[in-house]
Parts: sequence; C-alpha cells; structure tokens
Amino acid sequence: MAGLKINTFQGIGVSMSIKTNPFNRGSIWRQWDLHIHTPASFHWTGQRFDPDPSSASNIALVDEMIVTLNSAKPAVFALMDYWTFDGWFALKRRLSESGAPKLTKTVFPGIELRLAAPTTCRLNAHVLFSDEIEDQVLHDFKSALQLEIVSRPLSDSSLIELARSVGEDKLRHHGFAKIDVDKDNNLALRAGSTIAEINCESYKLAIEKVPLGKAIGFMPYDTSDGLSEVKWQSHYAYFLGLFKSSPIFESRNLD
Repeated sequence: MAGLKINTFQGIGVSMSIKTNPFNRGSIWRQWDLHIHTPASFHWTGQRFDPDPSSASNIALVDEMIVTLNSAKPAVFALMDYWTFDGWFALKRRLSESGAPKLTKTVFPGIELRLAAPTTCRLNAHVLFSDEIEDQVLHDFKSALQLEIVSRPLSDSSLIELARSVGEDKLRHHGFAKIDVDKDNNLALRAGSTIAEINCESYKLAIEKVPLGKAIGFMPYDTSDGLSEVKWQSHYAYFLGLFKSSPIFESRNLD
C-alpha cells in the first residue's frame, strides 16, 4: 500500500453525526482505525508527496489512498501523521476535484505529536479533529504548539532550526551528522522531526482553543511511548493534567 499504512483495531463505539450517519439505529459497535499514516508523515518509508500539490505523482498517491480506505474493513479512519496535516489537506483537495475517486468511508483529520515529559522514553500524543473543521483552525492549532529548545510555534522552519540548534552528540544519537544537517534543509527537517518535543502546556492550551470542542486528545497508555512511563507518584500534577485534554487512552491490557 504505497499511499497508506493501516493498523486496524476494534472497540471504538462513537456514533457519527446525524448529518452524515447513514444508519437508522442508535449507537452500535463498529470497527474504527484512528491511527493511520499517509506519505506526508516524516517517517514514511515509501514514496512521499512532492512539494507540488497538483503533481501527477501526488494525485496518484492520493487516489491510491482513497482506494485503500474504501477497501479496508474499518468504517472510520483518522489520519495521524507526525507534525503535519498535509495528508489531510491533500485528501480534501483531491476529493474536491473532478475525476477523483469517490471516498465511501468517514475520515477525520488528526496529528501525532511528541510531548516533553518527565520520563526516559518518548511520550506520544494524538489529537483528533472533526471532519468539518476549517483548514485555518488546523493551521492555528499548529501555531499554538510550542517547540521546546527553540521556543517557536510548530512549523517546518522551526523544526529545521531545532535540528541546527542541538549539539552534535544529540544528532549523532539519532543517526545524523551535524555537517550534513547544517547544509541540507530536507535532512535538517527530518532530524528536527525526529528530535522535536512539544511543550506540554502548549499542547493542552492548543486543544482548548479549538472552537466548539472540535478537537480531543488521546494518548497511548501502556502501549509504546505511553503515559504509564511517567511515574505518577512523583509527577502527579503532570500526569493528571493530561487527563482533561486527552481523556481517551490506548491500552492493550484487558485487565
């Protein structure tokens, strides 16, 4: 699947809005996948989007995304690319064009982030948005997120600056050479995306600022890079502070 990575899980029982709900029953259990990636995500290993949104290769990738979504088992998906909404924007743009394949599934925009946290591992966080969200609100959300170290809003430019601000030892730890990062913007963007952490308070405030409650955070708990790694006995305020903005937790522990 060159245009989409899908990791299916079950158990999300949230009903769709009345306007888009094709079913005449109340809430029922359906299979949703709220964490899939597109070629816009920085760690995508297949063919990536190029800078021209209207290029033939981008159109082909988005068309393949649509076909893959339609043929997959879940009824609902959320795009959770790291640091960007570009995959969502590409999908919306293509669906508005004549000749585009018809999307038969519900897709929500989302974003995957990494939070600065009192833990030895990385702490991942995800934000899910309404599919009726305005593009500008998504841009505003990113602008409200503050990158640690450089203290700038999240953007490609700030990620590049971050990569060139850290020491050579930090870059080497993540597999990058400073001499290469300093002269190559694309490599610097990748290095910054690998290293970056978002200030936790800015994450919570950014969700709070989204109008009409059209955003909600959810986090891994006892899965990879989850909140259970934070020792709540020692960091009680930090631990509890994430429950308000991120009340949905991912767990594979049936107990």
